[in-house]
Amino acid sequence: MKMFHKHKKQIFFIILIISISSIFLNFYQFNRIRDYQSAKGADYLTTARTLYHQLSNNYVDYWEKVVTEDESASNSLSFHLGKYERFKWQLNQGGGLVFSLLRNELSVLGRQLGKLDGQVKLGNDVKELKNSMETRRSFIIDTLTHIEAQLGEDTRKWYVQLSDFDSETSQWFWKRFKEYEEKMYLTQSRGD
Repeated sequence: MKMFHKHKKQIFFIILIISISSIFLNFYQFNRIRDYQSAKGADYLTTARTLYHQLSNNYVDYWEKVVTEDESASNSLSFHLGKYERFKWQLNQGGGLVFSLLRNELSVLGRQLGKLDGQVKLGNDVKELKNSMETRRSFIIDTLTHIEAQLGEDTRKWYVQLSDFDSETSQWFWKRFKEYEEKMYLTQSRGD
């Protein structure tokens, strides 16, 4: 017991140093995690804005005009579809419900764009296809607009909200997606 009392101060200082070190390491790790979340959130924000820009401005009519008027449009269209692949990869990196389902919608839109090229070249009516493409494009654009309005410039918030399946943004998106899916199904079953 005497020995314990003799080393009591040393043991106290060792425990104190370990405790202080632990606090600093936890603080350092906490900051690293926040930095990571901010960096990933910045990637999400950039992807959303770039995708928004690519899909805005009379998108469907533009591509119909390009493939109708230009025989070499397939090269331009292939380049554009390559951009879709990059966007799908970026959306895939995001994970979470929102980016996963937007990636799927972008995939379908890309296939429809290829189909538009073929149907226009064959001289077929593309009204239904254009309507479906416009509905899909509008859904993506409206979703991205709403999310950006909700999340603003806070990149960490982008990460937290879009990575978590149970976040407020993901829950809002899921409800909206189910409404959109029902609308698309009803439109297809009516033949509109």
